[in-house]
Amino acid sequence: MEIGDLERMNKLPKTIASPEMDLEKLKGMEEYIRRQWWDGIKRVEGEYLTKFVPEGETNGFLEANIAMSKLKLVVSFLDNGERCPEHGFKDDQMGFVRNFDEFKIYDILSENEIAEYVRRGREDERGIVRLAKDAALKGYDQMDRIIGSKIRGDLALAFKRIYSDRLKKMEFAATEYIIKYGIGPGGVWEDIEGAIAKSAEERGRIIEGINQSLSELETSLKGEEEVKEGGMRLEGILRRLEREVVEKEKGKEALNSRLIEFEGDKREVWGRYEKLKNAWDESIAAIERRKKTLDARELELKEAEERQRAELKDTARQAFENELRNINTLREELEKKEAELKGEREGVEYDKREVEERLGKLKAILEGGEVKRFVTRDVAKIQELNYVSRFDVKMIGVPRTIYDPIERKEWKIRSRSRHHRFNDVDIILASLKMNYEEAMRKLPLNLRSRYVVAEKKYKLFGKEETKVIIEAAVLGHLLDYAENGFDTRSVTLSELLSVLTRYIDNAELGNYFHVLGIASVTGFDKKVFEHVNSGDFHKNFVSRYVSLCLVDLETGEVFYNESDERI
Repeated sequence: MEIGDLERMNKLPKTIASPEMDLEKLKGMEEYIRRQWWDGIKRVEGEYLTKFVPEGETNGFLEANIAMSKLKLVVSFLDNGERCPEHGFKDDQMGFVRNFDEFKIYDILSENEIAEYVRRGREDERGIVRLAKDAALKGYDQMDRIIGSKIRGDLALAFKRIYSDRLKKMEFAATEYIIKYGIGPGGVWEDIEGAIAKSAEERGRIIEGINQSLSELETSLKGEEEVKEGGMRLEGILRRLEREVVEKEKGKEALNSRLIEFEGDKREVWGRYEKLKNAWDESIAAIERRKKTLDARELELKEAEERQRAELKDTARQAFENELRNINTLREELEKKEAELKGEREGVEYDKREVEERLGKLKAILEGGEVKRFVTRDVAKIQELNYVSRFDVKMIGVPRTIYDPIERKEWKIRSRSRHHRFNDVDIILASLKMNYEEAMRKLPLNLRSRYVVAEKKYKLFGKEETKVIIEAAVLGHLLDYAENGFDTRSVTLSELLSVLTRYIDNAELGNYFHVLGIASVTGFDKKVFEHVNSGDFHKNFVSRYVSLCLVDLETGEVFYNESDERI
């Protein structure tokens, strides 16, 4: 092949294949120009294959330039979303040229500069450390062997010939990486600083995302108070209706009309509640997703630490441990916020179910049902005081022993055990038309008497830790007693669960055993009894932290889960 023919045919392929014509520059050119170039390359290829190759006049440089120029043009058409001419290139070949083009910075860096970047160990924007690490991880000593393993034939030759300077510098970078990090049985040790930096960056994104999510939730929850007020308004209407039904102040037709109006009010409040629930659901789901991201990042850090444990210096190990602590702290904060959101959602859900159950009972009475129990507030107060007083006498009179399934040991309940009394008067005062002294004197108060067994962490000193709590509590409808002077409603399953779940959550958090007796003057719904002595209730609500029994103060009956041998 004459020199003139070679220079003529190689002029266009060499221009396009040259490292100076990178993909970004090529994709930025007008489409019609690139199509003219494609046609020109095809003509050169046709002339070369039909006129010179049959005569044995071949040239590796020309073949390399033709192959590389065609590949780069095809990638430019595809990346720009333009119609692409027919070609025989594979996805991995096109992907490789895209990735390879990212490292054009090697063309202007000296070997000393490359070594400096690698020795700093930074995943810098030039991708030098990343590429060097990739080469070493695959166990190759020569960069051209990587090229040969991924791109075969004329394209492999094209890469080697056209990008020879870049390849040599990439090979040098890989060598520098190996010198710094060494090669172990599983490849190059992970760069712990890089892993920590990625983790810290991920935590930053999680915090930013959660703050944004909670900010949006706060906007959505502006209607929460309206929903709660709406629920309280519904309960107030129901109390008045219950009084009218029991005292027969109005006829059945008038009461049914009031119930129809009530249904309209209820639909409005429940509609607002559904919007709140959706906001809670979305925020809780967002927290769950971010917790999974944290778990993945923690696992990645631990695996990196395990691989290079022997190589970690004190400073690096401390940084690693600090980042793991940061991850754990953030996870705990996310879990705390998630529990808070779930508690708010469950609280409104319990209120909603209670209104529905209460409405159902009222409708049943209007349809001819009877009021099963009518308890005045004076009777309720006397029975409440008797129940709690009898409990106190038994607890204080004789030292008692109770088995703790948490620590698998027995504790003695003595008179010196910490004793506390609580009531709900402060909760309802805002809704009452009486002062504190009058409420304490006239109303049952949902009294609770609690005995706590605690032990210092280090026997003689340190913070006291709760081990066992034994408690007697009364559950009644205080606003009914205050406004109507009586209560006819038995405790529903929703009411019981709203109280019981708080006890269980606190016991699990404090890691102590809680024996709880909940009493009611008006008794309990049938659904409560069905669940108390069923496998489902034992599975879902009576964990190893809480044992529950229910006491009907009117009949003296006691109900508990017979499978709970601790009672």
